[in-house]
Amino acid sequence: MLHPYPVSVIGLTVDLATGFIESYGLLALFVVFVLEGALVGKLLPTRALLIATVVVLDDPLSYLSVLVVAVVGATIGQCAVFLLVRTQGSMEVLDNRYVPLEDRWLSRSREWFDRWGLPALLVTNTLPVVRGYLVVVVALSRTPAYRFPLFSVAGTLVYISALVAIGAGVESVI
Repeated sequence: MLHPYPVSVIGLTVDLATGFIESYGLLALFVVFVLEGALVGKLLPTRALLIATVVVLDDPLSYLSVLVVAVVGATIGQCAVFLLVRTQGSMEVLDNRYVPLEDRWLSRSREWFDRWGLPALLVTNTLPVVRGYLVVVVALSRTPAYRFPLFSVAGTLVYISALVAIGAGVESVI
């Protein structure tokens, strides 16, 4: 059925997220963010889904659940890539059909890491486009494995918190 009024992208995203979350709950959001953290989900609309989930849930207490689920999921995904690359000693273990790692991004990531160290991971994890690209570079470095999740989760927490805040803002306007 056609809508009698123009449908906004936000409205469509909220409708999609509503159905998705009602059908599968926060477990679905968790899986999507594990994939996003593992770089496999770079092509998934994770930002839109998270924002729409916040709009759908419409409850400040639920916002905390969304925040925790997304941060834990994304961190698990990043740690999985880190461990895979670290144990194999090569980024070739990542099949480029599923993990969109472009040489120019990896080259830039190496430059950032060489210049700034682990704080570069924290900062890039707060940025939507380059999020996660430093994981491979850090895994191939001599960085102690126990330090990786600390910087990964810190940047991811900032990123997801911003998305939850945007979702809360959108929810208050709708």
